[in-house]
Amino acid sequence: MPPLVVAGRLARSWWPVRAALVAFVLVCSGLVAAQPRAELMLGVAGAPVADAWNPVRAVVRDAPGAVLRMEIDAGGLEHGEVPQRVTARAAPAGGVQRIDLDVPFPSWRRVSWRIEQGERVLASGGLGARERDDRPLHLVVSARPSLWADAFGPEARVVVATAADLPARAASWDGVATLLLDGTAAAPADAVVVTAAAAGVRVLLPLGGPAGYAPLTRLVAPGPSALGAGSLEGVPAAELAAGRLSSTPVPAWGREARRAAVVAAVAALPAPTWDHLPKLLVAGVAVGFAALLWTLLWLGGPAGVASAALVVVAAAVAVPAAGPSDPEPRTRGAVILASNGLGVRTELVALARLPEGASELDGRFAPLELRRLAWADGRTVVPLPAGGRTRLRGAPEVVTVPDDVREATGVRGDAPEALRALVPSGGSLVRSGGDWWLLFPSPAAAASSGDAAGPAPATATVRGRP
Repeated sequence: MPPLVVAGRLARSWWPVRAALVAFVLVCSGLVAAQPRAELMLGVAGAPVADAWNPVRAVVRDAPGAVLRMEIDAGGLEHGEVPQRVTARAAPAGGVQRIDLDVPFPSWRRVSWRIEQGERVLASGGLGARERDDRPLHLVVSARPSLWADAFGPEARVVVATAADLPARAASWDGVATLLLDGTAAAPADAVVVTAAAAGVRVLLPLGGPAGYAPLTRLVAPGPSALGAGSLEGVPAAELAAGRLSSTPVPAWGREARRAAVVAAVAALPAPTWDHLPKLLVAGVAVGFAALLWTLLWLGGPAGVASAALVVVAAAVAVPAAGPSDPEPRTRGAVILASNGLGVRTELVALARLPEGASELDGRFAPLELRRLAWADGRTVVPLPAGGRTRLRGAPEVVTVPDDVREATGVRGDAPEALRALVPSGGSLVRSGGDWWLLFPSPAAAASSGDAAGPAPATATVRGRP
């Protein structure tokens, strides 16, 4: 039989096997692709900062209802273990989903996390004490990051980032001191850059750049300026080419001033109290009740016993009614550092609890002292002992300045001395409701006050950033 005929018959006899093998490979690849997968990123560009709010992003694929669980041990040798827990859930849907939230990281001893679906753990990891770093970030968005390695000083924490790494929420910028874009990499959205500056970041932009940077260069075309709690500054082309920053930082609030304002405003927040009856009235009622009950029982007989029982029932009804109208009182306020129409607002809460238990707050709040608490599905759960008290601060958010506040001058209201000390020459301190507004002076106001540069105190300038 000719060889070609033999080969043809063999090929025809083996094609079902080959088809089965191809089908098997396709099925296996489909099963692998459909397997749930998950990953997590902590901090901006994967660099978490201790003692600051940090963005947390979990990405899950084909894992409906996946749950992110984190535990942060904020304790130490003196306090032992102090757990702070985070729980966030993905929607019960397929495909790719993201869980984005901001978490206040303390000076941790250990951070552990896992992403689970039912009883299956999709991903897990953690950070130890050796990976803890409280230095703020100097973010560099550049195609030549090595050129800027020494631009911020030998002790600076310089982190290379891309436009996709930059967060859109103000709280995510809490641990960032500087954002440098030299025009050689893809530009982020101008809203992201404005949010960073308003949140307290010193933003450095190229004075001239490619077409994609046109919206950003327009921000610094009129010159450097303060914005919110931070600043927007242009960098000349010569400095960008040489990889150096020789310009003096623009006077602005800065990171340290923002933290000092939160501490001062929290101290000035009225303490929550319960409604108490006068001590003499309580003592008189107690003595009268005891005398009445003793008299009824001493008289004896069915009438006396029945009367005593009625008195006891009345007392059982009256005792709860005589308790405080609000067993969990709260007082709220806020502090806002602002300039040029934008500000960064931090909500403040003072919380007390008469019975022992857990108090819940809408939103995520960070404790001002070392304590156990949990953040679950957008709420903060704070366990407190009977008669316990605590104070917390919310995540920073960018707000606009109302006209009546913007037009105010000097110090308005009975302001605490600690807040007065933060206001630079030509600035303003205004109380509106329960909020304290600290307004940085405009260049015109600074010039009219006799200080053309408008410098602020050391705790309220860009130079005060660590």
